[in-house]
Amino acid sequence: MIKECNVLLVDSEDSELGATGAMLSGQFQLRLANSGEAALGLLEKQSFDVLCTNLKLPRRNGLQLLRLAAGFHPQIACVLIADNHEYWECCAPQERQGTFSLLFKPFTADELISTLWRAMAMVNLKRALANTQPGGLREKPRRPELAPAMPSDLVTP
Repeated sequence: MIKECNVLLVDSEDSELGATGAMLSGQFQLRLANSGEAALGLLEKQSFDVLCTNLKLPRRNGLQLLRLAAGFHPQIACVLIADNHEYWECCAPQERQGTFSLLFKPFTADELISTLWRAMAMVNLKRALANTQPGGLREKPRRPELAPAMPSDLVTP
């Protein structure tokens, strides 16, 4: 059973970020970021189930952000929001890999909320599979200094 869903919502347009955030408030544990860099800072510090980001962002697009987010959280689901079909169609198929869902503007609150809950269901499935398979998709340490020491890392006098 899905109890809660931690969503990171990213959009460089403050008005869009506020409007979309208002659609989701009360439904999810929600954090907002107005840039890819701000999102990466949050991803480094906190665990998220779903990344919901605008495809077009300055300096780093939503697909690039998705790839970096997966480095922190291999089981994260990504929902991309796009303004138009043309930009998405220009992306190479390998760039689209890892995207759970794509929503085109305009969308309704119900469409976005149901998409995020479906993404969360997929995350829960990935986690369940990881727990049943040796060497499955486990969360990676977020920073190298948080990784456990290996025998070769130990210094002996």
